[in-house]
Amino acid sequence: MNNNMAEIVEIRDLKGKRCLLSLSYSPFRPSGGGQPGDSGMLEGEGLICEVRDCLAIEGKTFLDVRLIKGTPSIGMRVKIQVDQERHKILSRMHTGEHVLSKILETGFDGLSVNKVNIAEEESTIYLSYNGELDWENLFEAEEKANEIIRRDLPVYIESVPKEKAEKMDDLKINLSRIKDATVRVVVIPGFDLIACSGSHVKRTSEIGKILVTGFNGSPPNWSVSFTVHSERYLQNYARTARKLIRRIGCPLDKLEAVYLSLQDDKKDLLNVIDKARKYINIPWEKETFGDIDFHYVFMEEVLIDVCVPNVKKTVLEHPNSVVLCIFKNPSKNVARFIMARGDFCKINVKDFLKSNPVLETKGGGAESWVQGITKCLSFETWKDSLKEYCLKR
Repeated sequence: MNNNMAEIVEIRDLKGKRCLLSLSYSPFRPSGGGQPGDSGMLEGEGLICEVRDCLAIEGKTFLDVRLIKGTPSIGMRVKIQVDQERHKILSRMHTGEHVLSKILETGFDGLSVNKVNIAEEESTIYLSYNGELDWENLFEAEEKANEIIRRDLPVYIESVPKEKAEKMDDLKINLSRIKDATVRVVVIPGFDLIACSGSHVKRTSEIGKILVTGFNGSPPNWSVSFTVHSERYLQNYARTARKLIRRIGCPLDKLEAVYLSLQDDKKDLLNVIDKARKYINIPWEKETFGDIDFHYVFMEEVLIDVCVPNVKKTVLEHPNSVVLCIFKNPSKNVARFIMARGDFCKINVKDFLKSNPVLETKGGGAESWVQGITKCLSFETWKDSLKEYCLKR
């Protein structure tokens, strides 16, 4: 933590334990450029505040604070403690983002970075690219980014007049977003030149090592996630991979092929199940409560997907009925269930379940169809509850 002293000069939005404070001097860096603001602590006479964020508002810097003790007042002197460890991590992440973004933009024709989200654990780059991204080309971009890091290039900040910035061909800048007369430019000589309000390290080697952790999307909208905590992440990945290899019983270099083969087997099985659904005949039991027919059955949990079409068929063929399937699993104390009603039946199954806590159900759906789990495995309890509900209508 870094210690400084300042006075509180403005207080805004004091509500309960939260408010915004402006100080006569603030070493906290405001949020901007996709990077959150600095955090830390403020301490004064009878006052302790947690600084959760730093914001630029109307040309002033405000601290978003949570009051731990006391109440702030104008003129109160406070000791400032910036969380320098978090600031350093965010600086590493942000400079790492600049390096990886530049590699991606130069390595893929037509790719452009739209925005970034800098965070302490994983950061994300949002891209526009009409082509395809895959792990192989991202591995290559990762290696090129780490080569720049290993070169230990200097990173420094220049304050450039806006008129001059407009004429700098190599500068990446969104001039419409620049309100000040000067532009804050982050320079990595011979590699990158970009307008940015975030915090950065002094040399690329301070970033550490970039590890691409994932990507999502499809043309033209993509996102690429990365971290600078590469050693810890790789250790976690390696532990998970070793456990998986042990379970599957294959060497590491065959793991992907085995997974793809299992995916194909799953697709084939789903196709078989889909074709088999029309041959499933559920052995319903039946009770009648007044003008309501109650069809019910216990099934094995594995049969849920193949039974759904038959449940739909039953309520269509018996429009004045209530249908209940309970799918039990011998190793669990709860069971999955489907409860449905026909079009002519006036029972609201969602309301029925809600008004009968003895059934101990959790689920979601509508008044004609609910799926979920239940702890009640006694059909006698279900029948008694439904009979009582029907009599109250």
